[in-house]
Amino acid sequence: MLQFIIEYFHEILFYSLFTMAVFFSWNVIMTKTTLRATLSLCFLILTNACFFLLLNAEFMAIIQILVYISGIVILLIFVIMLTDVTQEYIPGTLFQSFLAKINVALFFSAIVCLVIFYFPSHMLMKNFITYHENNLALIGFSILNTNQNGYILPFEIISLLLLVVLVGCLKISIK
Repeated sequence: MLQFIIEYFHEILFYSLFTMAVFFSWNVIMTKTTLRATLSLCFLILTNACFFLLLNAEFMAIIQILVYISGIVILLIFVIMLTDVTQEYIPGTLFQSFLAKINVALFFSAIVCLVIFYFPSHMLMKNFITYHENNLALIGFSILNTNQNGYILPFEIISLLLLVVLVGCLKISIK
């Protein structure tokens, strides 16, 4: 049993992360309170960062955590916590609820069939990004590079996004 777990560790990890991602996505959609949906979104983004770690894309995982979790989700939590809005849950009709659940079930089954039948397991675990010892250092130098292979513009856009998030948090907390 232990030999099986060691041999298929990446596949077991992938399918468990896939299950967690589906669970957190379901929670984002079906939760009635906004704060719980936001926390589920936070865990969903963390699960996506783990998918990037499986692909040996550490930088993308760090960006997922830094930009989305620490920036956008925290801003959503600040907005929810600092505004005193009482939420009223307005249920839809029984037909609308049934139709929404059918659509979610069809979408979920299509994704599961796609993952299980379309992608063979050897294709899922292929390393798309080669790992170098100085991978993060090379990425850092290419971010600050100003030639055509550089990423200074996206880096500045992300910096501007985080600045807007901080200014929004300050504006909300001053009210």
